[in-house]
Amino acid sequence: MLAFARDYEALKDKATVVAINTGFNETLEGVRRYRQRYGLRMPIVIDDGRLTAALNLRVTPQHVVIGRDGRILYVGHLEDATLQQAFAAALKQEGGGSAVQTLESDPTFGVGDKPYGLKSVETAAGTFPVVGPLAGRDLRAILFFSPWCESYLAKSNPQTAEACRRGRLAVNQLSQQRGLRWLGIASGLWASEKDLADYRKESEIGIPLTLDGSGRLFRAFGVHDVPTIILVDHDGRIVSRIDPKVANPAERIRAVVDGE
Repeated sequence: MLAFARDYEALKDKATVVAINTGFNETLEGVRRYRQRYGLRMPIVIDDGRLTAALNLRVTPQHVVIGRDGRILYVGHLEDATLQQAFAAALKQEGGGSAVQTLESDPTFGVGDKPYGLKSVETAAGTFPVVGPLAGRDLRAILFFSPWCESYLAKSNPQTAEACRRGRLAVNQLSQQRGLRWLGIASGLWASEKDLADYRKESEIGIPLTLDGSGRLFRAFGVHDVPTIILVDHDGRIVSRIDPKVANPAERIRAVVDGE
C-alpha cells in the first residue's frame, strides 16, 4: 500500500489513481483509521461487490491499469517494474473516449424477502436449493464463511477469528439438529477449492460446503462480514440473519427452530 501511495504521488497530476477496499469484513471507520495511520492521501473507496465481480478479483492487492480509451491494459499482483511499464504505456496513449458502462446491480435479499434467480448449489452431498420452497417444514441454515478466517486472523483480528470459531462450533453442534438443512458457502476471496478441502478436513465440519467463486451468493444475500448465518424457511423466505457479533449463534438458531 505504501508503494501504491508513492505511485499516487508520482501520477496524481497525470492519471486518476484510486485505492479500492473490497468491503469484506471492513468498516468505513476501519478504512479511515488505516488511512490516517499510514498518512495515505490517495482517494480510497469501498466496493459494494460489483467491481470485485466485474474484475474477477480473487486475491489482493491487485493492480488494474486502464488506458485513456477505457480498455484494461494490465492486471497484476506485484508492485514491480512491469507495473511501472504499464503506467508508462497508459500515459503514452492518445486521448480517445469510450462509452461509459454502468455496472448493473443484482437484487440483494434481506429478512422477509423470498430470494429468486439463484441456481441450486452442487455439493459433494448433492444438490442444495438455496431459493424456492422445500417439501416439509425444514429450515435452511446457510453459513457464509471464509476457510482462512480462524487461522489467518488469529493475531491481526482476534475478534473476527473468534466469531468465525463460534460460527463453526454452532454448525458442529447443530449439524444433526432435526428441522435444519445446512449449507456452508465459502467466499472466493483469497480461497480456492483446495483451501476449502483443507478446511473441511482440519475443522472436521460435517455439512455440505461450496465455494462462491464469483461472489454472487454473498452479494445476493448482502453478506459483507463472516461468519454470517442466514435462515430460510420451507417457503423460501428469509426469516433470520445472524451476524458475527452474536455471542451464541447456536442458541439463536435453536430459538428460530423452536419458533417454527
